[in-house]
Amino acid sequence: MEFFLLVVATRPMVPWDKMVWNRLNISKYMFICWLAFQCRLQTTAKFARIGISSFPNCLLCGQDDEEHGHLISRYPYISRCLASLKRWMGIQSSPTTLQRLIRNISHGNGSKFKRNVMYAGVAALVYLVWRSRNCSFWDKAFPTVQNVMNVLKQLVRKMESQSTAENVFAPTILTTSSQVAPLMVPSSLPSMKHKRNALIWQHFTFIEKMEGDKQVCFAQCNYCPKQYKA
Repeated sequence: MEFFLLVVATRPMVPWDKMVWNRLNISKYMFICWLAFQCRLQTTAKFARIGISSFPNCLLCGQDDEEHGHLISRYPYISRCLASLKRWMGIQSSPTTLQRLIRNISHGNGSKFKRNVMYAGVAALVYLVWRSRNCSFWDKAFPTVQNVMNVLKQLVRKMESQSTAENVFAPTILTTSSQVAPLMVPSSLPSMKHKRNALIWQHFTFIEKMEGDKQVCFAQCNYCPKQYKA
């Protein structure tokens, strides 16, 4: 009985659960994000507290102690990455921290698919910042913000194309070069309520289909035949 009560007990609500357990994420991103927001990453500050290391400073900047708040909130490196991520995804909100950005995404007016893509970008950013920290220690290499963003864009596209979302069968749209196909929004679709001008939406073609007596907008991936309600 005690075990049953432990399992079904009411847990405190957290603002990052939908971002961490987003269906577009892959397992290692989920795990690193979960550790980061639970403050369980193996940082140098943690090692210094338990006596394993005598160097608590951040491995990226060498100035402040390597606490979780420093790595995912206060560090200028992640602030610049976050600003680039917001520009790429067309996020107009002003938050400069991951926690506030996640809260704004969850309360946004976009579709579920659009929120999941944004969550995938945030999860990939957390993972890449932690990977950059590890590279600075093991490989003595420091990836630039531009390098991180280039990898992040590739990862988000890969996560979307490998997702297990329901596939609405439609003709495959292929690109004839290595460049991304431009965003195509037919002018004959007057019911489109929101313009999608962010760079990330250049990887989708938006079309409308009839479902019963309603027109429903779908996002067609330019790299696979999958469609999502948008």
